[in-house]
Amino acid sequence: MHLPFKSPLDFLEYCNAQFSLNPKKGEGRPALVPERGYMGTANHVSRTADGRFRASLIIAGPPEGFFLVAETPNVGRPDIKHGDLIIWTAFKAPPLSGKGIMGKATGDKRSSWLGFIVAKIAPEIDANGKFVITERFP
Repeated sequence: MHLPFKSPLDFLEYCNAQFSLNPKKGEGRPALVPERGYMGTANHVSRTADGRFRASLIIAGPPEGFFLVAETPNVGRPDIKHGDLIIWTAFKAPPLSGKGIMGKATGDKRSSWLGFIVAKIAPEIDANGKFVITERFP
């Protein structure tokens, strides 16, 4: 059964209940690039000095997702915009003790996970229960 959602935010809210609390290394999770002004930040998307994208993300997970900053692994397209849904892949867990730098800022240790933005997705689940990838990052 194909399952479309009315908005990226509706999609993320659905996905929050589909994942465990803590990410696992190598796991891909849907994430939302917040709109301008979220958490008092005017711009959540930028380019690194070498041309990769860097974006603030709300990663799917209970109860309401968690916030972190991630980058694309390589230089290239597609562009990332506010309101985009992406797949973030967990790469390295936060420190065993403490919350890490981002975790201290947000109050959520999960915010200190390192990972990469690997694809853009549509706000829908396909007939096989998979995310609908619209573009991949090289």
